[in-house]
Amino acid sequence: MSDARMASRDPRAVVWISLVEPSREELDSVARHFELQELAQEDTETHRGVILKLQGRSLTFMVSPARYLDDSGTVAVGELDVLLEEGLAITVLRGEGPNFLDVEQGLEEGSYLSRLGAGAILRGLLHRVLDDYVSVVDGLGDDLASLEDDVLEGDGRVTNRLYELSREVARFQRVTQHLEAVLEGLAHRGSQEPGSNSELGMRLGVARSRARWINSRVSEFVGLLQNLFNANLTLASVKQSDQTRRISAWAAIVAVPTVIASIYGMNFRYMPELDSRFGYPLVLLVMLASCIVLYVVFKRIGWL
Repeated sequence: MSDARMASRDPRAVVWISLVEPSREELDSVARHFELQELAQEDTETHRGVILKLQGRSLTFMVSPARYLDDSGTVAVGELDVLLEEGLAITVLRGEGPNFLDVEQGLEEGSYLSRLGAGAILRGLLHRVLDDYVSVVDGLGDDLASLEDDVLEGDGRVTNRLYELSREVARFQRVTQHLEAVLEGLAHRGSQEPGSNSELGMRLGVARSRARWINSRVSEFVGLLQNLFNANLTLASVKQSDQTRRISAWAAIVAVPTVIASIYGMNFRYMPELDSRFGYPLVLLVMLASCIVLYVVFKRIGWL
């Protein structure tokens, strides 16, 4: 740790200290060696969304990485805190987060490290986080397309999935909704101050465009989910109405022979058909004919 502190004071060097699921002791150790009170306080707070703090030449950026889980169709959300100073970047990752190896490889292949210093690390992490956000958008979009087909087909089991997907979209929206505004603020602050922050703000133009696109897509998802809820409710009401009509039609058909049978079941002594040889089959024929006529009528009007 002492070597890292000495290296961070070299204007030609950039030191990146990456902490993954750090303990309280690890955070205190790093904060003590680098005299960073902000880092010592981070463990006591839980962040969701995006937060930017600028104090002189020091920059603290807090973002919530996310990843779409194909198996469960849910969104896993983590927490990434980035503290930047001259030649020093400290990252604290809890839960789901970007692949640091990919970010490191991108820094080695590009030229931003020598020009932006520690800001290049923030730029690389943000682009990695946004790549994961795009994957989440793609996953949620596929789920919504599949769910739309199920709703239109009248699948009765779709309601629970609608609520689950609505919850995941709402969680993801809370994570991303302020990212574009924070990046705009960083660009505006950087344009007013000389140094690497100025170029960092300009270099985040692509990130702002992607954040705008992500927010736009998530807003579309929210509107589509509302439409799917309304469509599902309408189709459920229509289906319930069809079932009610069907039950009523069969009840009417069954009622006719029931009434006739109940009349002849009263066993009065003087009934015209009792002395007729064809009385019994004639009554049965009337009952059957009545049922057939009612069935044909209800079938034509769409009740059966």
